[in-house]
Order: sequence, then structure tokens, then C-alpha cells
Amino acid sequence: MSITGSYTKPRTLAEAVALLAAGDAAGALAAYQESLDLRRGLAANAAVGNAMRDLAVSFNKVGDAKLKAGDRAGALASYQQALAIARDLAKDFGNAQAQIDLVITLAKCAAAGGDLKALTIEALAILKDLDAGGRLTDLQKGWIPIMENQLKALESPN
Repeated sequence: MSITGSYTKPRTLAEAVALLAAGDAAGALAAYQESLDLRRGLAANAAVGNAMRDLAVSFNKVGDAKLKAGDRAGALASYQQALAIARDLAKDFGNAQAQIDLVITLAKCAAAGGDLKALTIEALAILKDLDAGGRLTDLQKGWIPIMENQLKALESPN
């Protein structure tokens, strides 16, 4: 049996990363958008953790490309879509990876112009809870003082 008609293979995430690294934000955004469209279809047909996580990652990647292209509002919108999924996954699965994914997405939202203080407080609470349970890597433990210092800077008068 042969497949007829036209088919264009979606670009890989590695191609998108290479485009972004080379400064081609528009090309990277197009490639990430292809990935996002594909993952939306997969997630719609299989609402399981991995497919939903892949969808959140794709929203984050689209946001990264939009941010690099200077579209902060578009980046924030993409990150917020990822955030909704990440919150659901963290609530539904509760494992360390889902919680870390949530922390990363909170930080991306903050970087794109979200409520820096509220997002940092939420991320810091998650990290401290994971740390108390011994579920952070050494690198991730280093995020705690960074966020604490960020909060101190936000709360101190200039």
C-alpha cells in the first residue's frame, strides 16, 4: 500500500533549536509552531501525562522563540498556556519532574512580563517543598537562593 498526496515532514526540535541559536527567531518560531501543532493533535487524542507534558514544552518553546523575537506579549501568552498544563500535571501527578516543569514555566512567565513577585513566590514554595523532601538535584537547590534574592530585591525600597 502506498501513501499518495503531499506530505511535508515537520521540522525537528533540534532544527528549531539550531535556528534559534543561529539568530533565526522567525525560522525557529515556525519550526516550534509545527511541533506545537503536532503535539496538540497527539494530546487531543491521548490526554496522558507524557503527551500533555510534550504539549506544555512546545508552548514553552514557542514562547522562547517569541521572546527572542521581541514579542513579549506573544511569549507570555504561550507561556501562560504552558502554565495551565503544567499546573494540571503537577496537581495530577505530583512527581518531582512535574513540579520542576511548573517552576520552570513560572519563571518563563515572569521573564516575559507576568507578575514577577507572585510567580516567584509560587515557584519558591514549590522548590522549598521539593527540597524538604530531598527531591532536588544540587543544581535545582541553587535556584532557591536565586529566587530568595530576587524576592528581597523586589521587596526592598529602591
